Amino acid sequence: MKKIDNGFLKTYYIIALIWSLIGLIDSFFITGRLENFLSNSYIIYSYFLSIFFFAFFVFSIIVIFNFRKKKLSKVVYVLPIYHIVFPILSIFVSIAIGIYIGITGKVDVDLYQSIASPIGIVSSLFELVFSMYILKKFS
Repeated sequence: MKKIDNGFLKTYYIIALIWSLIGLIDSFFITGRLENFLSNSYIIYSYFLSIFFFAFFVFSIIVIFNFRKKKLSKVVYVLPIYHIVFPILSIFVSIAIGIYIGITGKVDVDLYQSIASPIGIVSSLFELVFSMYILKKFS
């Protein structure tokens, strides 16, 4: 196994671990399980989450260039590329849901929760497991 001599790689994957845990918590907010617990703070939470989300998106783009410059193994590119592609796909899904709401004239919260929560949980678990795999493989 190759040892990580790049602190940038390790830092990115530790941040990705934290991001995946935040994603799991957020997925539970979507299902409403924890919404009552932080109902007054949810707007502030959403604001800071959006800022962190955008920052991590930009950071993932920077990471790809850094990894390429350092000529790291191609497997380390999976998560940064995922963190760029998945949000873009999420925008298209949100647009599709918006079109559905516009055509039908009804807001179906259950539809949104039944789509967003499982996708959020699965994607966060993928990020968590893959980050641990990379950190273990290169440590």
